[in-house]
Amino acid sequence: MKIVLYRNLNNNIQGNYYLDWLESLEEAGYKKITLFEFIFFKANYSKVVISHTLHDLFINDGFKYIILNFVSFLISKIVIFKIKKENQEVILFSKNDYKDFNKKVNFFRSFNNAKIVTHTKKAKKIFTDQNIDAHWMPFGFRKEKLKKHLNASLRPIDIGFRGNLNSQWNDSQREHLIERILNSNLELNFDINPSKNGENFLFGEDYYSWIANCNYLINSPSAFDTVGPRFYEQMFLGAVPISIFNSYEGILFKDKNYVCIDINYDDKEIKNKLMSKEIFNKIKNNNHELIKKFDIPFLIQNSSFL
Repeated sequence: MKIVLYRNLNNNIQGNYYLDWLESLEEAGYKKITLFEFIFFKANYSKVVISHTLHDLFINDGFKYIILNFVSFLISKIVIFKIKKENQEVILFSKNDYKDFNKKVNFFRSFNNAKIVTHTKKAKKIFTDQNIDAHWMPFGFRKEKLKKHLNASLRPIDIGFRGNLNSQWNDSQREHLIERILNSNLELNFDINPSKNGENFLFGEDYYSWIANCNYLINSPSAFDTVGPRFYEQMFLGAVPISIFNSYEGILFKDKNYVCIDINYDDKEIKNKLMSKEIFNKIKNNNHELIKKFDIPFLIQNSSFL
């Protein structure tokens, strides 16, 4: 039996990509187990996955955090002790891999037989250089959750944006790109609502329906040049990304998978790119093929260790 440990975090306003992985692991044959259930779990299991939902509980050692989550924190310590005692293969899903590397490395090293999954390609090298058995898997997306929104025929929003600016983690790249687009004298229909801490977010079906009503969506690399889950979702739903030049972890390429806009472009250059149906259709078709490789169940199925 393969099991995946998790906890409910339904109030997390910063996005629920971890649920896509949790549901996909369950479909792949993993049995979902809470930490409390695991303490009394008697069945034989060959592999245990520690999901994203437990990351903060295991990594965060701040006094305030421990006090506010004392019961869960105590249970987590008992669970770790049991896993180590039984010496089973452990796969840990890390997250936010642009910070707290020392804490993470120390925690990962505490297991005898652990593999670490990171969604940030640069982080893999940092972990590997510390002799951690780290594996990079892109964020991906869950096709099953989005496919019913594929039939949108009319897209009344020309350019949209919903998300956090995260200026402190991306050198204000996202913020500057939005400002440049808004000030480029384009006679287009905008729906641009940036956030600092999720205050303008749309969730679930409302969010996917909104994507399906957009022709273009402004995006940019997440912290540490990560290709965030929004890229995959918008490409699957047929919205073409507008972004700055970046390596995009070797996944996306300039003017092949996104319209590359430099903030130093003049208004004419921006207009020529964004008003070209040829460029729009070429990128949309390219992404239609590209995105097939990033459905999370496909990533799990083709993994050598999950």
